[in-house]
Amino acid sequence: MWFLFFISGCYEVKTEIEVLAERCMPLLIQIDQKQQLRNEKMDQQQQLSEQRKNKLIGEQEFKEHFSLWMNEEQQLREEVNSLMNKAEREGCL
Repeated sequence: MWFLFFISGCYEVKTEIEVLAERCMPLLIQIDQKQQLRNEKMDQQQQLSEQRKNKLIGEQEFKEHFSLWMNEEQQLREEVNSLMNKAEREGCL
């Protein structure tokens, strides 16, 4: 009998928080990574705006960069929203 008690004590019983963390952390990390990338892209765009303001780059070059940034931002925003919706459905938020 003590043998069964010993063996059952060896099995790790995960808490609800541990199970939640295992399920949610990969998703939350993805959200964080996408948000960090969005912030980096926004910082780059702000630098370009300053360069344009100081006439260090031309209007056409700025417009091209701005258009590219807007497309990237829209795609990243959609990805983050999709991940957030998934996280909410899975009880991670």
